Amino acid sequence: MAVRWLSWVWVSTRAYRLLLATYPLDMRREYGGEMAHAFTRQCGDDLRRGGARGLWRLWRSTLRDYAVTIFAEWRDRLVQVWRGRQRQKRSDRRRMGAGQRGMEMLGSLMYDVRYAVRQFMRRPGFTIVAVTTLAVGIGANTAIFSVLNAVVLRPLAFEDPDRIVMVWENNLERGWDRFTVSPANFVDWRERSDAFDHLAAFTSGSNTLTGDGGPPTRLTVTLASASLFSVLGVTPILGRGFTRDENDPGRDGVVVLSHSLWENRFGGDPGIVGRTILLDGNATEVIGVMPPDFAFRRQDDVWRPLSFDFDVSQSRGAHYLIVMGRLKESVSVQQADVAMGLLAGALEQEYPGTNEGWGTVVMPFHEQVVGNVRRALVVLFGAVTMVLLIACANVANLLLSRSSSRQQELAVRAALGAGRQRLVRQLLTESVTLGLVGGVVGIVVAIAGLQVLVALNPGNLPRMEEIGVDGSVLLFAVLAAIFTGVVFGLVPAFSSSRSDIYESLKVGGARTSGSVPGHRAKSLLVVCEVALALVLVVGSGLLIQSFRRLQAVDPGFNADNAIAMQISPPATRYPEDEHIDAWQDPFRVQCCWSAGGPGVTAAERRFSNRLAGLFPHDGDPFVARPRVHLGRRHA
Repeated sequence: MAVRWLSWVWVSTRAYRLLLATYPLDMRREYGGEMAHAFTRQCGDDLRRGGARGLWRLWRSTLRDYAVTIFAEWRDRLVQVWRGRQRQKRSDRRRMGAGQRGMEMLGSLMYDVRYAVRQFMRRPGFTIVAVTTLAVGIGANTAIFSVLNAVVLRPLAFEDPDRIVMVWENNLERGWDRFTVSPANFVDWRERSDAFDHLAAFTSGSNTLTGDGGPPTRLTVTLASASLFSVLGVTPILGRGFTRDENDPGRDGVVVLSHSLWENRFGGDPGIVGRTILLDGNATEVIGVMPPDFAFRRQDDVWRPLSFDFDVSQSRGAHYLIVMGRLKESVSVQQADVAMGLLAGALEQEYPGTNEGWGTVVMPFHEQVVGNVRRALVVLFGAVTMVLLIACANVANLLLSRSSSRQQELAVRAALGAGRQRLVRQLLTESVTLGLVGGVVGIVVAIAGLQVLVALNPGNLPRMEEIGVDGSVLLFAVLAAIFTGVVFGLVPAFSSSRSDIYESLKVGGARTSGSVPGHRAKSLLVVCEVALALVLVVGSGLLIQSFRRLQAVDPGFNADNAIAMQISPPATRYPEDEHIDAWQDPFRVQCCWSAGGPGVTAAERRFSNRLAGLFPHDGDPFVARPRVHLGRRHA
């Protein structure tokens, strides 16, 4: 019996050592000997106490423990190995550096781009149609954005333009929400308001330039107070600006030239400062030349001091000054508006006869310059954005139709191991490349469109000289091209990458009509395209109808075959009205503009008429000198 028990112990120990051999090596080395020795001792004890049944109970509990521990041990070891490999990879990446990883990504991207270019060159017809469609949409958006950026988004070219404001008078009882300012009120504002660093007034007029050897030339003049250039934060490039004393009557015989007049009339003479010229026959000293980029009233030729040869305190009823100011750094537009409203109320109590019902309005200078153009440009930009979306829908439909012929190619790539993410990346690279090519052509279209717009020179569009293609416009075009490529490429990319590999690899799979999701995507794109086109058509119809109604408005006169001209004789030679009448009559006879002259059926001379609003007088709502309008019309 003892020999038999010893044999059972030996066999059981050998079997247990075979089980230990399935554990991880590091565990066997650390605990294997102890576990085998403990099992042999336990085996002998169980045989002595319970015989064969005791040995069976020992193996049953041992196998149960083995089933639990073997998987736990190998799981822990595998997790440790995986974590070690991840740490090694991270260490390798750190040693490799960001530059090498970027080069790998760039190389993969360049491969996709080259493949996309080869695909487009194989189908030139498809490429030309898609690029042309995208160029029209991106070009229109780029052109309108360049206008919107120059007119609305870009700050004015002055020092701290947000602090420059316009100050108007208003009279709501008479329906005047913004009106020009009387000289007396301006003087009171300048002396009693503490919301501004500088407050300036100006008005417009015209002078005739003579005495410099050139032909008599009519100049557009801005009569301004001395602080105007301080308000705008600009200084002349030659000479100086006005001083406060030069706004006094008799000391206003100085002038500042615009850069264009200085170059075109005086040849850019650097010694022009101190030279005397004749304006309306008056000797006037040139004291400065403005910079070429001076963006304030570019139609002005010269600037002269604004002087009052009358009692300013008695001129509260004559409103003809335009006032602007530079806010103090701690004052906002709203605070200035409240302060000026309180000052207007105080002046109304002091001078009820002339200031009753008159208030003030303070508004940012940028808002004054942009005016109602902001809303029109935003609406126009929205319209061309819808055109771009329609172009995206068109190109997306073209790509969906083209993808039906590439199902077998994509299936082969998927069968060779390319995952769906890889296929989507390749298809999106193709669409973005197509969008960038369309963007390049669209920039050319935008430049051509802007040249046409500048040549047409619509008079109601401010800051025309600043419109052009700059860095921000190019950045917008590139972003629009990338966005467009992603938009019209997403649906075809996901639709094509979901195709059935087995079905696509069948014989003739390249000629299949496409999957059900592909047909649904096409239908959805067509619906979106028709909806956007319908909105554009309805909006265009409303605009055309509004334009036809404006054209049908009766102005109250017949303008066919009629001409008009304005004549402003110099005040130094014709100071009184009777002098002007004596000058006009022989002029009228000599020019043969009287009724019965050659080609003239009727002629008329008037001091002012109902057409005065059609002939601009540079912003001055009051005619200071008589004007002669000679016209001819059908009998």
